[in-house]
Amino acid sequence: VERRAAVTTVPVLVVTKSVAKGTALEASMLEVAQWPAHLKGFEALKAPEAAVGRLARIDLYAGEPLLDAKLRQRGERGDLNDQLGVGERALSVRVNDILGVPVEDILGQNVDLLLTRRTGDSAASSLPVAERVRVLAVNDTGSADRPQPIRMLTLAVTPEQAAAIERARSEGTLTVLVRNPRDEKLSPPVVAPSRVETTPVSSPRPIAIQEAPVELIVGSETVTP
Repeated sequence: VERRAAVTTVPVLVVTKSVAKGTALEASMLEVAQWPAHLKGFEALKAPEAAVGRLARIDLYAGEPLLDAKLRQRGERGDLNDQLGVGERALSVRVNDILGVPVEDILGQNVDLLLTRRTGDSAASSLPVAERVRVLAVNDTGSADRPQPIRMLTLAVTPEQAAAIERARSEGTLTVLVRNPRDEKLSPPVVAPSRVETTPVSSPRPIAIQEAPVELIVGSETVTP
């Protein structure tokens, strides 16, 4: 009976799901797989600790081995163009101050945008504008001693999301909600109540009144001028 020699394997770090370029890697996105040593013609990462928190330099696909060159170094952000995926645009928006959230905890993460709009009677209404939007950059102007609240975000959005955000900015204030990276469920679409455009009603045309002819009585004859 012919026996096959045992295949020697080596640990290789792979992604368990597709990851968009510019996304910060989470431990839940990674796993260590055993690859045949003779197929390993590259130097892949071997442990999740080497990749967690780093940004993907390119789009990654499920089961793909992680090479160091595919990830940005810690603290490296790169150009915005490098962080945008196919069909994405970079849009900077001002949001309500985000207090107590370190920059490193929101950069590269997915967030939701909420529009808060006030009516004339001081009542407020809120509705989601865009969900699972990736943060590319923040206004990091603070320091360790005097941290500043985050007021401006640069987001990776689709053209449709950009149009919705631009409309929302003209109607109220935007609030950012930091999203759990494992939460991929989207809210049902909400139709924002549109402003009612009143069409001026034209005044009714005056009814032409047919005036009765003036009759002049001259003697025994009636004369109509």
